[in-house]
This record gives sequence, structure tokens and C-alpha cells, in this order.
Amino acid sequence: LKDFHPTYMAALFDGPSSTLHRKAMYADYKAHRKGMPADLAFQLPLAQEFCRLAGISTLTLPSMEADDVMASIAEWAAERGSKVYLCTSDKDMCQLVNSRISILNTFKNNTLIGPEEVEKQFGVSPDQIVDFLAITGDASDNIPGLSGFGPKTAAQLLKQFGNLDQLLERTAEIPGKVKRETLIRDREQALLSRRLATLHKDAPFPQEES
Repeated sequence: LKDFHPTYMAALFDGPSSTLHRKAMYADYKAHRKGMPADLAFQLPLAQEFCRLAGISTLTLPSMEADDVMASIAEWAAERGSKVYLCTSDKDMCQLVNSRISILNTFKNNTLIGPEEVEKQFGVSPDQIVDFLAITGDASDNIPGLSGFGPKTAAQLLKQFGNLDQLLERTAEIPGKVKRETLIRDREQALLSRRLATLHKDAPFPQEES
């Protein structure tokens, strides 16, 4: 608030059943995560009360993750001409970055991440991030990805083939027998990982404009 003076601001929280949709696709989604620490759970109502007192809108949708709600609001606001800043450190949010949507990493001295910064950090453009995560996986959400494919390999392949679909269609062109066989054998796992990593942009949120 002090540094950027936003016209509008909202704090979004995971709903109590937020992972059900993705767990229906993949039972082990976020399975490695332990329950929320008691001292953190205790603070959530206090954080929401602080937002109320500070005049910051809050939103919790029972069956949606906060990231999906952020994605929905960001796209909606950007389409209406707003400049949007997503306060997060989650790399999956980079798929939303464009000329009107930036990431504002409050954990790193308010570092601003636009399209150029995404490409510099990951070696791919924002519209390739979902395919990048489908290949590398995402340990924080327990998204499996493809075994043996690290970030550098994923970036190189996406630069060469453009997207995951082309990569899976042209496996004969992949250098290295092991990687070719992995792509053929684990094709469905890669496609599942992409579905898990893709943010939903259809969250039902209040859309009154003032």
C-alpha cells in the first residue's frame, strides 16, 4: 500500500475444500504437505480481521484455491484496462504475466516480475510456463512432471518445439533414447501435470465496478 498506492486491493484465501477439484484428477496432489501449523491457523482469522479494519477486501471461495481466484480476478481486471500486481512468490503464477499483469514478490523487496523477468528466470515465456511445469513438475504442489527432465532441459525443448503438444507429437526428434522413451511412456502423466498446473480463470467472484 505504501510503495505502490493501489486503487483497488484484495486479499485472497484458500477455501476449506480448495484442493478437491485437483485431487479428483490426481489423488496425490499436495499429498506431501503436512497440515497447517496450529500457530499459523490461529493467525488466519486475525489476518482477515486486520484486512477488514484496514479496508482491504477479502475473498474465500469454499472449493477454490486462492491462486485460481487470483487468476480469475487478474484476467478480469486486466481486460478492463487495469494494471494488475499479483503479490506472490509462487512460480505457477508466472503463467499469468503479460503486459498488464505483473508479479510483485513481497518476499524479495517488492521485486517486479514481467514477461522479460519470467523468461530470464525460467528460460521460457509466460505462455510456456504451464508446459514448463508439466515437464519439470512442481515439488511444492506434488505435481509429478517427467522423471529426468530438469528446468534447463525443459526450457531447451520448449524453445525448440514451442509447446508440450508439439514435443509429444515429435518424440522421434528428441535426442537421447532415455528421454524419448520417457516422453512416450509418460505422455499421459505430462498431460495430467499440465492440467494440474493450469490456473482456473472462471472463479465466481463479485464484479461490481465503482
